Amino acid sequence: MYAISISDLSHQSMGIGASVLVAPVTGDIVDVEHGAVDGQAVTLKCDDDRAEAIIEVLRTYKMPTLRAYKQGPKGGWVAYK
Repeated sequence: MYAISISDLSHQSMGIGASVLVAPVTGDIVDVEHGAVDGQAVTLKCDDDRAEAIIEVLRTYKMPTLRAYKQGPKGGWVAYK
């Protein structure tokens, strides 16, 4: 499972394009950076290939520094590339 930083998604430069890609697969809100003010992310409820494609499109066309996370085997979150 993948997640994208809520703070980054709400950034003005993301625009309408981000919501068109993310809204259909929006999942739960998770705490990916414990203790950080902007440490919350929204999960992407879709297969891994689609989640990776969404992240890459957003990084390529909207925000190269978009923070994305992948859930590890023990349930924790790690930065995705």
